[in-house]
Amino acid sequence: MRNNIRKLGIFLLGILILLILYLSYIQLKTGPELASHPKNYRLTEEMSKIHRGAILDNQGNILAETRWDDESGLRHYPLAEKTAHLLGYTSIKYGSAGLEGAYNRELLGLTSEGKFLNLMRQVTGEQPVGEDLVLTIDGELQHLAVKLLAQTGKPGAVVAVNPRTGAILTAASYPSFDPNNLETQWDSLVNNQQSPLLNRAFQGAYPPGSVIKPAIAVAALEADNQLATGKFNCPGYLEQNGVKLADNGVHGQVDLTQALVVSCNTTFGQLGVSLGKTKLETALGDFGFNSDFDLPIDVRPSTITNDDNIEKQELAEAAIGQGELLVSPLQMAMVASTIANNGILMQPYLVQEIIAPTGETTMQHQPQILKQVTTEDIARFVNQGMVGVVERGTGKTAAISGISVAGKTGTAENQQGQPHAWFIGFAPAHDPQIALAVIVENGGSGGTVAAPIAQQMILEALR
Repeated sequence: MRNNIRKLGIFLLGILILLILYLSYIQLKTGPELASHPKNYRLTEEMSKIHRGAILDNQGNILAETRWDDESGLRHYPLAEKTAHLLGYTSIKYGSAGLEGAYNRELLGLTSEGKFLNLMRQVTGEQPVGEDLVLTIDGELQHLAVKLLAQTGKPGAVVAVNPRTGAILTAASYPSFDPNNLETQWDSLVNNQQSPLLNRAFQGAYPPGSVIKPAIAVAALEADNQLATGKFNCPGYLEQNGVKLADNGVHGQVDLTQALVVSCNTTFGQLGVSLGKTKLETALGDFGFNSDFDLPIDVRPSTITNDDNIEKQELAEAAIGQGELLVSPLQMAMVASTIANNGILMQPYLVQEIIAPTGETTMQHQPQILKQVTTEDIARFVNQGMVGVVERGTGKTAAISGISVAGKTGTAENQQGQPHAWFIGFAPAHDPQIALAVIVENGGSGGTVAAPIAQQMILEALR
């Protein structure tokens, strides 16, 4: 009898210890995460008491702030729809999204440091305050990007980065919405067929068309650097398994640089087939495919195919940016950035620093290398090919007097309508300060529609 009681006591003690450990885990680990989750509407009570931190661009201009009316604080976004997808919103009715949601704890002062500071403020009768976010975003570039996209009258996106650091300078998506009037517009936004709530810059999924070719050139040269001096024959088509893949012309004998300049589908289709599925997937994976880049807001990873038994025809289609290949504008900006940065892929990031109400910097981002994708020699070779695209190829409308611009246009076939217009590039080519990707849905020719947008963005960035 005593033995049974002892066993029961040990069992109950074990259960009690497990319960204590579990509650400790909830309190210390998941508690703060659950407390600051964007869908936790208990935050509404906290928000009514705390002066939420501001969000600033990289020049210190306010992108989001709390303005108080009597006893209630309302979030105000000076650039309205121009930063809506990036900043997101914070709403009593719909919770938080974007950076507002991702950094709820910091903005509400709910970090361990913030809680201590706000406890002291409450003791002295002062209002609790949150921390400020300083972004990598350039407000003027962001404003210009949305303006240029709006002028096309078609949905699209622009992503621009600093290739040396990975700092995201612009992440623009059009059409957009005004987060200052979110609650009155919500139903119409949700039912709008143009999906203004969709962040096309990070979540769009498009066939890349010919803007994928610089990445394929890197992959091919990594597999065989003799291709840099080799020749390819283009009869105007590539035949695989009895199916002809049409080209944009009969290019005859071309080298790899000329193939980039004239955007020769035959050459790049051949390269895709010769690489094979494994090498192609590995090469694109090195550029960030199948990754969300560990950003704090939602990113759709770019994908190659779900087919484990990909045929030669599908490899050729992927190498010219068609078939099942789907990419985001962010991904293509990082491809351009990697080539611009001598083959080094940097970790893209959005928040440069976090500043406490005391003025102390509590977080300072340090640039991080994600991958040495290719050698400096190969990156420079492709760089010069992309310069040729702008100087004498399909990207002439991105040219800027006195500045060497490297780029690649794309006109991606689209089963739902007109082709998507693409451009990726960077400048100055010898010392890149900005790398970017532009897409205009159903825009037609990349050289006609997307490249001029890139030109204006580069001019503003370098001014």
